[in-house]
Amino acid sequence: ARERERAMADASSQAPPGRPGVWRKFFGSSRTQAWAMDEMATLVHWLRQVIGLSLGIAWGLLGIRGYTGFILYVLLSISTVPAICSNRLSLEGKRLGEVMSFEMAKEGFLPAFALFMVTWIMTYTAVHA
Repeated sequence: ARERERAMADASSQAPPGRPGVWRKFFGSSRTQAWAMDEMATLVHWLRQVIGLSLGIAWGLLGIRGYTGFILYVLLSISTVPAICSNRLSLEGKRLGEVMSFEMAKEGFLPAFALFMVTWIMTYTAVHA
């Protein structure tokens, strides 16, 4: 039973056969490589996590407090991901519209917001308390 669980965990952490991992594809791909919607959703989700972690640490170190931090986070989180995707993936027309849609705008937003809050609070407390 444990071997089966381990095999399932290994299988779920790997990309399907013939498809590279999202990060490998993002950093190593040519700009003409096609992206499936589920791959873009995964990429957007993880980009938001990285942005949430980075901004949480930055806000804590800078001593930003209150609504200013919330508003800046939301604005940067919502605007940065489509900008990165359109520049790095060279999306145009319909595909760019799909990335900038409401579905993609909310993809991974709440988990990233939670990560942002935790890192912001912990960093602020560690530095300024």
